[in-house]
Amino acid sequence: MMFSKDTHILVVDDSVNIRRVIVDGLTRLGFRKITTAGEVTEGYGKLSFFAHSPTPVQLVLSDLNMPGMSGIDFLKKVRSDPEFSAL
Repeated sequence: MMFSKDTHILVVDDSVNIRRVIVDGLTRLGFRKITTAGEVTEGYGKLSFFAHSPTPVQLVLSDLNMPGMSGIDFLKKVRSDPEFSAL
């Protein structure tokens, strides 16, 4: 699947250094709308916030191993919420 440069991407990772590397890489690839979160609760909140905006999140890049909730559990939570059915 190809994504346009206007795709709104959410990067969720507990490591600020990893988030920075991912954002730098995405920016170099030309992506312009990137939001970050340092943990799952923050990421879920940002997904919900942007779901009601003109630029909803269209792609989530998440770490698998995070404190509190794993990336897999985060994925399951997002997929079970009808608000995010377009993701």
